[in-house]
Formats: sequence, structure tokens, C-alpha cells
Amino acid sequence: MVRIPLGIGFVVASFFWFLPVIGIEMLPIGLLLLAQDLPLLRKPAGRLTIWMLDLYEGMRLAWSRRSEIRTPIL
Repeated sequence: MVRIPLGIGFVVASFFWFLPVIGIEMLPIGLLLLAQDLPLLRKPAGRLTIWMLDLYEGMRLAWSRRSEIRTPIL
């Protein structure tokens, strides 16, 4: 009973991303909350989560390689 209104609230609040406290990061949080109760959103939310994890892993590896390149060998 709480997740659906809260998820809708997060999605609507994400449209006010220009305000200091509310940000665009509320959109994926709201969609994930809605995906818990709406079967239509479960598959896209799962794909989004996997894509974001892969993106994070790629960025982490790129930053670690970047720091290895800049480290001087003495």
C-alpha cells in the first residue's frame, strides 16, 4: 500500500530536478519502487539495474587503469 504512492511521488518529484533537495536520481528510485508491485516494470527495471552495474564496473576499471598510468615508477 505504501510503495505505489511513494514510487509515484518519487517519479513526479524527479521532474523538479532543478530544486536543491530534489534531484533526477529520484526517477530510478521511484521506478524501482513501482517495479516491486507492477509486473510490467519488473523486466525493464532488472535490465536497468544490470546495465547500471555494468556501467559502474566499467567506470571503476577505467579509473583504476587511469591511476595506474599516472603513477610514476621509481
